[in-house]
Amino acid sequence: MKKTMILSFLSILVLMPACLMHWDELFETEYRLYRIIFRVQPDDAHILLNGRFIGEAFEFSTTHSALKLTSKNHEIVIKKKSYKEVMIDLHQYSSRNIVIQLQMKADNALIPETRKKKPVPKVEKPEYMAKTEPVKDPVTESKSQVESNLFASNITLEIQPAEAAIYLNGKFWGIVPETGKIENLRLKSGTYTLEVIKPGYQSSKRTIEIKSQKLIKITIKLEKTGKNKPPVIHQ
Repeated sequence: MKKTMILSFLSILVLMPACLMHWDELFETEYRLYRIIFRVQPDDAHILLNGRFIGEAFEFSTTHSALKLTSKNHEIVIKKKSYKEVMIDLHQYSSRNIVIQLQMKADNALIPETRKKKPVPKVEKPEYMAKTEPVKDPVTESKSQVESNLFASNITLEIQPAEAAIYLNGKFWGIVPETGKIENLRLKSGTYTLEVIKPGYQSSKRTIEIKSQKLIKITIKLEKTGKNKPPVIHQ
């Protein structure tokens, strides 16, 4: 009896580290993310990540919509017409939750001299106003169009290296995680442009045609610059 209890106790001691390691693997990526919140005025300033436009400042102004990165080795620039461009160095922040509060300064060199506006002559109202045409009902989608919008293909991406930026139809979509695998991309039928970029690597750009609801797997491996090899792409 004592021998059995001792063996059971030893088994628990052996299994506990393995369980803890598995738990750490599940949450390691989440804990290592850097969340960048932009509190910028004006809030429609453009945010550029590694030289590419990813959205306006207000789109990343809350905790839930914060820009998530797996490292600080990224170039972030804030731009707006008639304002001075601002470059953000993430290495100056020690926390993983980064809040960038910024009041952009006007670029006086780009603002033309204002001229006095001429007074606008007052327009007298006519005795009889023209009747407006009745508002037409909005055109509703056909049944086939509604059904096509309900069905989408599940896209699985396997991309190397990690931390590369993904652009869909020219708009920033997200960052490649350390696992290199993304399974939450759903696309409706149509043609899309998928582009993967990371500094120090040759970028990859290809066209994806979705014809029907199905599972699609796309594998992309970027090659480091300096090699005369094109990106390896498999579907």
